[in-house]
Amino acid sequence: MADLIRREVCRLRPECPCSVIPDERQALVAALDSMEPSELVVMFYDDYDGIREIVERAGARSVVRGLTSLDVRITAGGAAARDRAADRRYSRRNPHGRRQGEQTA
Repeated sequence: MADLIRREVCRLRPECPCSVIPDERQALVAALDSMEPSELVVMFYDDYDGIREIVERAGARSVVRGLTSLDVRITAGGAAARDRAADRRYSRRNPHGRRQGEQTA
């Protein structure tokens, strides 16, 4: 399943780096470490307790009223800012778009 998603991302957005980290705990840590303030991490998991522990340790909190209750105003820069946020090459925490051990497309 992960390879299918990776292939489609690469097909639809070839300029956007995409990687697969098979271990779900390592994948979540990498995603949280590299995410920007305007990003959302979506996780498909088998180990609920392990994933919850990582998320809580990262300081996550419940969104009681759902995602629609969040403030999602776009900051100055409009579409260009959104495109940069989606492109890991511009990440302050992950300047090369990948972490050690990741497979790249």
